[in-house]
Amino acid sequence: MAAPAGPVLPHGGRGAVPASRTGRGVRPDGPLVVGHAKQRCVLAVLLMDAGAVVPAAGLIDRVWGNDPPDGALNVLYSYVCRLRRALGPAGVPLLRRSGGYLLDVDRDRVDVHRFRRLAATADAAPDPAAALDAALALWGGTALSGLAGPWAGSVRATLDDERVAVLMARNEVHLAAGRPAEVVRVLRDAVAARPDDERLVEQLMLALYRCGLPAEARRQYRAVADRAAAEGAAPGRRLRDLHERIRRADPVLAVGQP
Repeated sequence: MAAPAGPVLPHGGRGAVPASRTGRGVRPDGPLVVGHAKQRCVLAVLLMDAGAVVPAAGLIDRVWGNDPPDGALNVLYSYVCRLRRALGPAGVPLLRRSGGYLLDVDRDRVDVHRFRRLAATADAAPDPAAALDAALALWGGTALSGLAGPWAGSVRATLDDERVAVLMARNEVHLAAGRPAEVVRVLRDAVAARPDDERLVEQLMLALYRCGLPAEARRQYRAVADRAAAEGAAPGRRLRDLHERIRRADPVLAVGQP
């Protein structure tokens, strides 16, 4: 129960939330329509804390921040009633508890929690790369797309950082196993999205070198160095050292870790 645009919800501003991470098991005929942005934000907060009581005051603060509407408790109650009607046929109870509300759903049906579980247990999985790929496959865009406000922005940034950390862990598994070609495309996309993240650039440079593309690896470094120079800075030591080793064609880079 989450959105294809990231492992929470909603997506595209359309007010639709997929029935489950696979589209099955909650409602077989497609997404649940859960209303406008503020109402979707209420559901997002409840999903992030699935299985726990969220105090009404906490919901109001996360949804409206410092600008709650007049009669915020009544407005919140109306949103909860509508969400309860939308979620009921899907077998997801939205319960009133002392001082707040609880979304009674198996956390493994919520993509953000499934993503975190797969990532946390990947090292112990028979195939860690496959487990990390399964976690990343739950993403399809920006988390909480269409939701504004400090809470949504903070959660969105946190989740994107978690996604990048899992992506890097997945890349490390492939690089350590001698499969650099498995990471080049995804790293090119990641670096395009985060050009100043030297951790990603370092992985891409190493993968390119091991794929027999040292010139492209050096171009990636030069792009970082040029941006840094424009700000009176320089790339970090790790990236500089890797660039020098690529320039020297250090034979250890072909088979080992930098």
